[in-house]
Amino acid sequence: MKHFLKTTLAAKLLLTMLMQLMMLMLMLLSHPVMAMTLNEVGAGELLFKTANGWQPSLRLGTRVDMQINGMVARVTVEQRFQNTQTEWAEGSYVFPLPETAAVSEMTITVDNRIIIGEIHEKRAAEKIYRDAKATGKRAALLEQSKPNLFRTKVANLGPQQGISVTITYLEKVRYDNGEFSLRFPMTITKLFDASAAAIEPPSQADEMQPLYELPGVPRNPVQITARIDAGLPLPEIRSPHHSVLTVRDNTQYLVALANNVVPMDRDFVLRWRPTASTSPQAAIFAEEIDGDTYAMLMIMPPEHSANRQRLAREIIFVVDTSGSMQGESIEAAREALNTALGTLGPNDRFNVIAFDDDATLLFPEAKLAAGSYLQDGWAFINTLEADNGTNMEPALRAALEKQPSLSPGMLRQVVFITDGAVRNEDKLFRLIKKQLGHTRLFTVGIGGAPNSHFMRKAAQFGRGSFTYIATPAEVDVAMSRLFEKLAGPQLQDLQVVWPGSAESFPARIPDLYAGEPLVITARIDGTHSPLLARMSDGNDQWHQQVRLSSVSSYPGIATLWARDKLDALYDRITTNGENPAVRNEVVAIGLRHKLISRYTSFVAVERTPIRPMSARMNKNRVPNALPAGQVLALPQTATSTFENLLLGSLCLLLAFVASRTGAYAGARSLQTGGAKQ
Repeated sequence: MKHFLKTTLAAKLLLTMLMQLMMLMLMLLSHPVMAMTLNEVGAGELLFKTANGWQPSLRLGTRVDMQINGMVARVTVEQRFQNTQTEWAEGSYVFPLPETAAVSEMTITVDNRIIIGEIHEKRAAEKIYRDAKATGKRAALLEQSKPNLFRTKVANLGPQQGISVTITYLEKVRYDNGEFSLRFPMTITKLFDASAAAIEPPSQADEMQPLYELPGVPRNPVQITARIDAGLPLPEIRSPHHSVLTVRDNTQYLVALANNVVPMDRDFVLRWRPTASTSPQAAIFAEEIDGDTYAMLMIMPPEHSANRQRLAREIIFVVDTSGSMQGESIEAAREALNTALGTLGPNDRFNVIAFDDDATLLFPEAKLAAGSYLQDGWAFINTLEADNGTNMEPALRAALEKQPSLSPGMLRQVVFITDGAVRNEDKLFRLIKKQLGHTRLFTVGIGGAPNSHFMRKAAQFGRGSFTYIATPAEVDVAMSRLFEKLAGPQLQDLQVVWPGSAESFPARIPDLYAGEPLVITARIDGTHSPLLARMSDGNDQWHQQVRLSSVSSYPGIATLWARDKLDALYDRITTNGENPAVRNEVVAIGLRHKLISRYTSFVAVERTPIRPMSARMNKNRVPNALPAGQVLALPQTATSTFENLLLGSLCLLLAFVASRTGAYAGARSLQTGGAKQ
């Protein structure tokens, strides 16, 4: 009996200790999941049960209008919030915009009244919004979380009432390989932080992360129209992922969605191509404000440079195989790698690095792209599957550290294929800048909604370029164009000489590749020289002059220059950390040019209070649609296979102890019952 009691007590003590250990493991393992997946179960989202299923208390409809003139796009985004319930509401919506967007206007419309938003230092704007919310006034706040991630908040939205928040931004049109393009992001891939900070409890910063839709909750509908004023015939206008209708009016083209309304579950991409003879070789746009000239210069390198030849390369392919790449993304990545290996020459060397929680190298070091090595490469690629977390750092270190010495004229290139689903971008940018050496880094964005901020900036720090592939059907053309470029740069060591004193961006001009233009913005102090710029390569074998005398004023160029200036200041913060001097400079640029930034926000407030102080106000978040083609089961992105096995083993052990405890208790019950009988 004494032995039995000791055994029972020991079993219970062990059970208690295991339960405590299991709770600790759950806390450690679930915090990364919470940061990424609490939204999936409705964190911050108020839902109501109706006859048609669960419905959000705050609905969102979006309308996008693009006005494209030459190389500049003016985009207006109207977000219509509708409170569907009988209580007062405060709503918030986290959404992406292009990472290069210069957000310069915000208004709210209530009962046909338009209230213009004002730009303020971020903390001052937040205080204005909080005060308006507390006193019952309708208000809206627009703030930036990341360069491509924004949040709208609306306060004191009455029962069954609506409010429209309108945002306007300017953006440069992209030109590459004879084709113009503009991309409007409509949702964003889930972001994962592999750093130690990910195990901390969710903080207020998580409110600035996207909230994803629940099963049965309607996707946010969007209407999109675009007017292209190219000034020349456009034989081809298309959207690779949406059906569009086009109507021509002289040199203007009106484009609209064929289905009128679509869900916001993938980026909208619009592409148009002029006739070959009208493809620009140079374009200059300028705007004069307060005696300063702001200019945007685009110039194409020569199609056939005299010193250009196909150079031997060491090329390292890095491919993301984490859980966020499940579905169409991993299919496109495998197809892209297979296409890439087929473009290599017998003198090229290659390696493949796959990463999720950790990095896996095909070879210990790069091998010749021939014979059995190529066969090993294709076999390795075709076994890739998407699972586990997104930890880019080991893969980047494997690709950039311990770079071998190269033969004269040989290139070393890294092609990084990913959806960019990370939150610790700045740490990775610092790693790229520190370890780049003589390598060039090229990023390939995969999926319906890649993290374009990471993709573009990683390529910038890597002195390469960014290619976007949304579906497997695009892989062959996109990768063929990319590898045609990578065969050798057209122009290197470029210099631009401006008249007078000028501040231009990018400050360091990257190598130029075939079909890829140079685009620079500049502020030129008080000069009226007709010569705007002179460009040459390091050997002065090519140069180009552009004159300003025939260029008319072009509104918006100053705003685009200011956005590029902000981007350069953010790079300083990424490299050296935040400091008061840079913060003050960002605030000054934001206030002067009326731009949203890391430290400036827009706020609009209605003067008259409308919510009774006795009325309660619910907080609501509007969910984002999951990117098209992406699998919903993404807790794997935050919990590794090892952790799952550990947690499962604990559960099995816990079950075993519980069963043994139950057996002891049952035996004791039978023994006691027998004694009583």
